[in-house]
Amino acid sequence: RKFLDEQTTKLLRKGIILPATGPRAFPVIVVSRGAKKRLCVNYVPLNKLTISVAHPLPHADDIMQDAAGASYFACLDLKSAYWQVSLRPADYSKTAFITHSGTYMWTRMPFGLKNAPSTFQRAMQLIFQDLQPPARSGVRVYLDDILVFASSFTDFLELLIQVLQRLQQHGLKVSLDKCRFGLPSISFLGFILCSEGKLPDPAKVRAMLCIPKPQTQKELLSWVQTANFYRRFIKNFSKIVAPLFSLVKAPQWYWDESCEHAFQAVRSALTEAPVLGHFCENAPTTVSTDASAAALGAVLSQLQNGREVVIEYASRALTQDEKKLHSNVWECIAVHWAVTQRYRHYLLRKKFRLITDNWTVACLTANVRPSRRFTSMLMDLIEFEFTVEHRPGRQNTVADHLSRLSLAVFSDNRSLAELQQDDPQCAEARQHIAEGLSEDIVDIDGVLYKQSSTGPTTIFVPAKMRPAILHSMHDCAGHLGTDRTLRKLADRYWWPGLATDVKEYVSSCQTCQMYNRPVSKNVGLLGLMPSSDVPFSIIAIDHIMMPPTETAHYILNVIDFATRYVVPAAVRSTSAKEVIEHLHSVFYRFGSPDPCLSDHGAAFESSQFVRFMHLHGVEIHYSAAYRAEGNGLVERSKGSLLSVHRKVSPEKKPSWDTTLEEAAFAVNTAFNASTGFSPLLFGYIPRLPAERHRPVSNSSFTDRLLDVQALRAEAMANSEEAQHRRKSLYDRTHRPHTFSVGDFVWIRRQQPVLQGLEKLSPRFKGIYRLVECLTPATFRAIPVSSPSTKHSAQPRTVHVSQMKHYVPPLP
Repeated sequence: RKFLDEQTTKLLRKGIILPATGPRAFPVIVVSRGAKKRLCVNYVPLNKLTISVAHPLPHADDIMQDAAGASYFACLDLKSAYWQVSLRPADYSKTAFITHSGTYMWTRMPFGLKNAPSTFQRAMQLIFQDLQPPARSGVRVYLDDILVFASSFTDFLELLIQVLQRLQQHGLKVSLDKCRFGLPSISFLGFILCSEGKLPDPAKVRAMLCIPKPQTQKELLSWVQTANFYRRFIKNFSKIVAPLFSLVKAPQWYWDESCEHAFQAVRSALTEAPVLGHFCENAPTTVSTDASAAALGAVLSQLQNGREVVIEYASRALTQDEKKLHSNVWECIAVHWAVTQRYRHYLLRKKFRLITDNWTVACLTANVRPSRRFTSMLMDLIEFEFTVEHRPGRQNTVADHLSRLSLAVFSDNRSLAELQQDDPQCAEARQHIAEGLSEDIVDIDGVLYKQSSTGPTTIFVPAKMRPAILHSMHDCAGHLGTDRTLRKLADRYWWPGLATDVKEYVSSCQTCQMYNRPVSKNVGLLGLMPSSDVPFSIIAIDHIMMPPTETAHYILNVIDFATRYVVPAAVRSTSAKEVIEHLHSVFYRFGSPDPCLSDHGAAFESSQFVRFMHLHGVEIHYSAAYRAEGNGLVERSKGSLLSVHRKVSPEKKPSWDTTLEEAAFAVNTAFNASTGFSPLLFGYIPRLPAERHRPVSNSSFTDRLLDVQALRAEAMANSEEAQHRRKSLYDRTHRPHTFSVGDFVWIRRQQPVLQGLEKLSPRFKGIYRLVECLTPATFRAIPVSSPSTKHSAQPRTVHVSQMKHYVPPLP
């Protein structure tokens, strides 16, 4: 009542409502949304008598396509939008509503009227329809949201000024706290729009991920319909959710492993949704289709700026009648549906390429006398101009991939009593009760309970019910840890070995293993780097990203383990070709090393680079992924090189590639803390530019050679001593690992996730099997084939700090 009094007083003061004395009035409803409340009126009887006014709302796809290529965005939100539209005085009495304090009628358009949305949309379009054509093309209105966009900032400002002036002319007010101006990307209608394309709004995805696991078919249907809003971003959506659709139609609820996998797969796909590109009218267009026994799949893509850009993923489930047809017919249905229905608005009057892995489809358009089954499809396809390209399924990978126990059971004591009758432990407890040997187990109405002097009376759960109870109290209750799950269970249920069972169940929970951090940190002792006193017998290589110049964007750094001598080069890219060109120069100046240490950069794992190293007899040793310590020498030399380079010729910083040799010379003539010397490569101390008067050594070549050999041996000893010092300090805060070859493990997830959802994404992925121990702290791992692993079968080098043991689920 207090809220209604406050609202009516405020609305009366503003003239939005007036006192009414008519013969009829409608009841009010207070709608709560979070902490906010809104006064609404139940106009259902009035709406039944109202003649509908048809006016279309703009489609989200059209708005996003119109905004293609825009770099600057603004979104204006009208304040109490409907209340800014006046009603005709003759219609005031029709909107009368009644509260405990009196009867009132609206002078402005209220919420709840049947034609309010279409009336407001039409009004907004009339306001902006006579903007100049360039401006009109950058303004889109969806009810009370006004989207403004332009490709340049100057055009954007001019357009925004026109929009604000037009709103001012019509006396419309905006809610400043909800407006956003001049952003490179913007949230609109549940999507993020930017110059590169569109992606799901992280806030909407977070809300989606917070929805608990469905417990009924009605809840499941609602969840699937919500996920369906973002199906365009999820490859193979219909195929993924097929088990969930089957459960929605099933005669009884049964959430099995396939449903759990589908549920988690959709949630995971939402956190990794790709940026879908904007459709470009002039870009070469491709449609790829495929079909499976469960669903049809299609991908619309374009070649934009030399790279393949996905515009949209599409899929739908096969109908029951379609599932009875031959697989060749499925393939033709997929083409017909994708071209003539799903992508029709993109492909009409545009030449495109159709890719399929089915020969029936590939030959369909070339068949002079097609069968009657395909004739109608072919007639629908005639108006489109396209070429068909057959591509085997193994090459058509994109489209080919498209192709809780309820606790209410315990309210039925007869069912529980029957289960207890069949349970050996319950039978034993009843025997103890009969013999007077049990003080804490009691029989109440044929059901066993456990009494406690300090806690509540709890149900004695028979063995057959325990998995469902554990699932309900852990999986369906937030995946809490062992202690908190045990406390929650202990307040309600009991059975012998409860604590042990809870510990085993929680530790084997697949979801917890993917999301939880390892219990213990700082695993793995520090390994020792290889040492040598022969120059360039062992080298390390890595790229350093730099500000782009006219000739280069990276430094390709090579360092010698024996002397710490660096040989950097300015390169345009991280391609294997440029790496090979620099190493070719290094090898023919200093000889071929064995081995060469590198990280898992694409260039260093390419077949071209591997062949080159094999040709020169060089073995490649890869450091563990996302583990800079694995190639520590090159990482430290990178820091030294950059530190010196920042201070060399500060006025030439934009042209860093012209001073790279100067910086390298400074590093190569400086004292090294590990070896105790400057790099000992050529057997003499080089003269610096300011040492014109320093005399040249007159010692014989033999004496200098003996001196260099002795110094190199001493430098090697100093380096090994420095390594042992670092290892001693490092090992004080770390402990040995417990992994061995053959173990199954989870690996820490390192790939990028959707911005804003890092905390909601799984921390680990798996499952992997350790197949080889490379160093005391690194292993080679391969993914284990299972429905939850979608990784490449390529082995990878992993440090023990990035792993944790895999615990299989309980049977």
